[in-house]
Amino acid sequence: MKRSGHIGFNILAYTPVYFLLTHFHSSLIAITGLLIVIFTASFPDIDNKLPLIAHRGTIHTPIGLGVFNLILGYIFLQLFAVTTGVVITLLFTFSYFSHLVADTLNPTGIKW
Repeated sequence: MKRSGHIGFNILAYTPVYFLLTHFHSSLIAITGLLIVIFTASFPDIDNKLPLIAHRGTIHTPIGLGVFNLILGYIFLQLFAVTTGVVITLLFTFSYFSHLVADTLNPTGIKW
């Protein structure tokens, strides 16, 4: 799937989350989340640019998602207050997971 397809899929997947955040929390968090989901939609495709890693290999698996989540969570908890760090990490994780789901719908799929 191309970047524009991942962006569209992530926006579609994020729509109910956006609604819940604007309804129960704040529009600022919801909009920030939308921007994160858009700008990180193709992050797992970084393996296209890494010479020793196959596309849709380890990075396109739940293990890749878990490792990414741990690293990013640690970084964001060092940079931000706990609540903000957790929210940002969850939004990045949501975007990554949505990317994997979108690639699952592709005929070549991914390794779950």
